Amino acid sequence: MQPISSVEIVQSSPENTGQAVEGVSCKNKIWDPAPTREAAIEVVKREAARAGYSKLRITSVVEGGYGADLRRNCWSVIVATGIAFN
Repeated sequence: MQPISSVEIVQSSPENTGQAVEGVSCKNKIWDPAPTREAAIEVVKREAARAGYSKLRITSVVEGGYGADLRRNCWSVIVATGIAFN
């Protein structure tokens, strides 16, 4: 596994290569802090590093509201998605 600090966020990626990755910042307990874009991006970077990739292009960061993501059991959620590649 690559260290998370070695994953570089880039603006473009090669076509038809790489792996889709997702990072979630979730509030599912009353005492949890509110989800943030930064936390979701850190999670997607961690997933890219875990898969052995060194570059990441963020394709979307989507915020949901209260009850927005019941399949994850989150009161509120922010999901970052991207394409990881070397």
